[in-house]
Amino acid sequence: MNKKKLIIVIMGVMVVTTTFVVVYSAVEVPSILSSTMDVDKKVAAFYYGWYGNTTDYSQASPYLVEDNNAWWHWDNYQRSWYPPANACSVNTPEQGWYDSSDPSLIQTHLEQAEWAGLDAFVISYWGYGGKERKNMKIMMDVAKDINSSVKLAPYFEIFMVAQEGRTHEEIVSHFTSELSQLYDFLMQEDYRSQIWFENDKPVVWVYVVQAVSVEVWVEVMDNLQVENKSFFIVADRPSRNAEQNVFFQAQHQYDVYAPIRDRRYFDVFYSMKKRSRKYDQIFVAGVAPAYNDTVVRDGNIPVGRDGGQFYKNRWNDALSLQPDWISITSWNEWHEGTEIEPSKEDGNLALQQTQQFINEFKSGSYSQLSPSTPSKVLWYVWNEFYYVLIGGWTILAVMTIVSFCKLPVSSKNL
Repeated sequence: MNKKKLIIVIMGVMVVTTTFVVVYSAVEVPSILSSTMDVDKKVAAFYYGWYGNTTDYSQASPYLVEDNNAWWHWDNYQRSWYPPANACSVNTPEQGWYDSSDPSLIQTHLEQAEWAGLDAFVISYWGYGGKERKNMKIMMDVAKDINSSVKLAPYFEIFMVAQEGRTHEEIVSHFTSELSQLYDFLMQEDYRSQIWFENDKPVVWVYVVQAVSVEVWVEVMDNLQVENKSFFIVADRPSRNAEQNVFFQAQHQYDVYAPIRDRRYFDVFYSMKKRSRKYDQIFVAGVAPAYNDTVVRDGNIPVGRDGGQFYKNRWNDALSLQPDWISITSWNEWHEGTEIEPSKEDGNLALQQTQQFINEFKSGSYSQLSPSTPSKVLWYVWNEFYYVLIGGWTILAVMTIVSFCKLPVSSKNL
C-alpha cells in the first residue's frame, strides 16, 4: 500500500470513529439523563453536631445530655483561633458560637430544616463513643417531642479509624463492631419515626468508601449478615468494582467544590449517574452554596456566594442531571463556609433559596431555576468521549508514522 492510500485509510478510520462516538454519545447521554429510579424525590443536608462552647448543658431531664464547658471545633489554636473573640469560621452563625448539645439549638435547627422542606439531616458520625453520636441521640429525642418531619441518618466517617499500622483483621474487626453498634442504635423501636428508613432498612451514608479496600468491605458485610444486620447504604464515590458496589444502594459525592473548581461538575456527576444505573442504585447529585476553607487549611481558592447566584447555579447543574435525590453540602460545616444555616453575614438567604429550590425540584415546575437542556449537558460531558477520540487518534498517528518508516522509498511509493 502506498502512502497516499494509507493516508486515505487512516483518515477514513478517524471519520468513522468520530462519527460512532458522536452518535453513541448523542444517544447514550439523553438516555442516562432521563433515567430515574422509582423512588420519591428527597433532599438531605449534611449536619455537624460537633460544636461546643463554655456553657455546660448537661442534664438528666427532659433529655439526657452529657456535655462539658469546653470549646469544640470553634477553636483551632494551631491556626490562632481563640473563641469567642475569634472563632474558626469564615462566617458567624445567627445563633452565635453555639453548643451542639443544646436541646433548644437542636430544636431550632429541626424547625428551620422542616420549614425549608428538607427531608433529612445526614449527621457526621465518628464512632459509637463519640460526641457526635451522643448529640445525635439528643436530636432524636427532640425530634420525637416536636414531631419533626425531618428524618435522621448517620454519616459514617470512614476516617474514624486510622488504618495506617493496623492489620487487615484489626480494620475488619473495628468496622464490623462500629457498624453493628450503629445498627442497634438506629433500630431502637422508640425512635422508629425519627430515623430514616428505606426498604425497611436504616439509611447510612458512608464517606469516601474507596478509602477501605474491597476485601475489607466484603468481610465486614459478611460479618454483619451473620448477625442479620443490614443497612441501606449511600456510598460516597465508590469504586467501579462490582464486588464492592453490590453492597451499596445509592451513590453520592460530598465534595462539590473540587468538580466546580476543575470545571468538571457535569463530567463527575454524569459519570456517577451512569455507574449508579449500571448497578441499579439511586443517584444523588450534590449542591453547595459556597466554599471557603481558609480558616482550617491552605491552598484552596475560595468560592463566594455571589448574592446566592453560586448556589442557584449549583441547583441548576444538579437538576440538569435529573437526579433521584439531592444532597446539600452542608447545613453547618462552618469551617469550610458551605453552610445554609442562617448567618449574621448572609442572613437566611440560603435557607430561603433552599425552600424554593426544593419545591421546584419536587414539583418539576421551574420559576427560579432553569436546568440545562440535554443538548447542553451533552456538550459538557463530551470530554468523556473526547479523551477516547484523542487516544484513538494518537494510536493511529503512531501507526501511520511507523508504517511510513517501514515503506521503502521508491517510485512506486511516491
